[in-house]
Amino acid sequence: MIWLKEFLKLNKILAALLLFHIAIAFYFYLRIRGLFITASPMGVWLNIISMNTFYFSIFEKPLYITGCALAILQFYPEVEKRRFRISCHLPANEYITLAKMIFFAIAAISVFGLIDALSVLLVSAGYFPYEIFSETPIIIFYWYINALLFYAVAAVLTLEPSWKAKVRLFLILAAFYKLVDVSIYNSPKVYIIYLIIIAALFVSTIFYPAERFRRGV
Repeated sequence: MIWLKEFLKLNKILAALLLFHIAIAFYFYLRIRGLFITASPMGVWLNIISMNTFYFSIFEKPLYITGCALAILQFYPEVEKRRFRISCHLPANEYITLAKMIFFAIAAISVFGLIDALSVLLVSAGYFPYEIFSETPIIIFYWYINALLFYAVAAVLTLEPSWKAKVRLFLILAAFYKLVDVSIYNSPKVYIIYLIIIAALFVSTIFYPAERFRRGV
């Protein structure tokens, strides 16, 4: 029921975000196709290998925007219309209710991350040797984890009823964000476990302002 409620509440923004990610994927395809029309494949490959950025970095910030947009549009109506406090007093465990809301958003972000990863892989497979795009899943997974962090921070700041607490929480979370604001490219794969743990800790902080909002602090 909670997931159905969340879908009905967010179906318009989900549709808009889906079109947004599809449009970015189509633009990415056109841009890569244009590169190979105007230059030789070897020249494009060597140029990409020598660059310090990724040729598919266009997908990074939209994933962060997706996380923030879902958090704000998921919780702001609840806070503004006082529905969240009512939901927490229904004959159901409020923590389970909130957890289901959070997992709905995580599932949505996961779908968009998967769309981005498949878009990059499908386009890249048609134009590049495997060695150039082999690390794509790891890189986009890193961006996906960061999108979850953006979601958690935006949700915390939306739910927190006190402006002073909003500033305090933002400073604390921003400081911890630097723990994962490092490159994992060519890093040990065990770093992925570290990222997952950090993301879980960030997401769990949503329960703190939710409890304060429920108690009317």
